[in-house]
Amino acid sequence: MIAFVTLVSLDLRELWMSFRLLLVLTALLGSALAVVVASVVAPALPGTAVYGVALALSSAIGAGAAAHNVASDLRRGPAAWLTVRAVPRSSLLLAWLSAFVVPVAAGIVVSALIAWLTLATAPGPATAFGFAILAAAAGWFLAVALGVTAGTLLPPWRAASLAGLVALGVALLAFAVPVSLPLPTGGFALLASIGSAERPIAAALQATGAALVAIAMLTVAAAAFLQRVDL
Repeated sequence: MIAFVTLVSLDLRELWMSFRLLLVLTALLGSALAVVVASVVAPALPGTAVYGVALALSSAIGAGAAAHNVASDLRRGPAAWLTVRAVPRSSLLLAWLSAFVVPVAAGIVVSALIAWLTLATAPGPATAFGFAILAAAAGWFLAVALGVTAGTLLPPWRAASLAGLVALGVALLAFAVPVSLPLPTGGFALLASIGSAERPIAAALQATGAALVAIAMLTVAAAAFLQRVDL
């Protein structure tokens, strides 16, 4: 357990030193800032719609940052150095994923609080809004898992570009289908229409569950790819 915490700390330090952590937090807080700006520039726009779209767009940045981080570790030597010292590759993978958990969760909480306080009218019950945020957070972590998987396959910039584009497409797809469909990224669309959604809590739980299943599948795929990487 101590060794795993050390791995996560090393990954967090790398994220901080490379400014990728700052990029991720800026993207999350920028989503809330978009609501603030929209409330002043275009008050007729629904604030939750602006926030849902902004969070969906920011998830592509998270995917790119995760992909670049993993690909850089694999190609610059840190991963090989740790593997030589009997650190399992599966532990490296879980550490890469875990390093994003705390900063992304904290960033989403702060971002959601700012957005909630900025909205001129309450976007439905606070409980429904909270569950929609949970579903959107699951969609955001799905983008991170997608980035980690891409990082095990491609060089840094190619992995970041591919992961960002795929994450963006998957996130925006949720806006093109009914909210009732349990898509992994459905939390973004649910958040955008939280004021008019039927059974928002049930829809949020379904989207969260779908995202967790997709994250698990991507993690298994990334682990399989990582075993074949020549470090």
